Amino acid sequence: MRRLWQRLREMGDAERARVLAMVSASAVIGLLYGLGGLSLYLRANYLATPTPAPVADSTASPPPAEAEGPTLYPTVTPLTPPPGQTDRAAPTLYPTLTPRPGA
Repeated sequence: MRRLWQRLREMGDAERARVLAMVSASAVIGLLYGLGGLSLYLRANYLATPTPAPVADSTASPPPAEAEGPTLYPTVTPLTPPPGQTDRAAPTLYPTLTPRPGA
């Protein structure tokens, strides 16, 4: 170790910087490979992949013993025209690009 330190001190500045850059780059690459390998190992051994839940057939009728539950959301009722409107057409709730009949 002492010889290595002496050789490093005796080198020129440019050569010493090049050697230290190569050592640093090798250490960073080695660290990244090590962390990648560790993550692959942990994923393979400790991260369980969840099994997908079974999908119910939407076309099948429910079993006869199963009672239908209450409706969670209110049903949609048709809009009544505001007072004073003579025609029975419901008002447009949002702008549309569809032309009106007869316009």
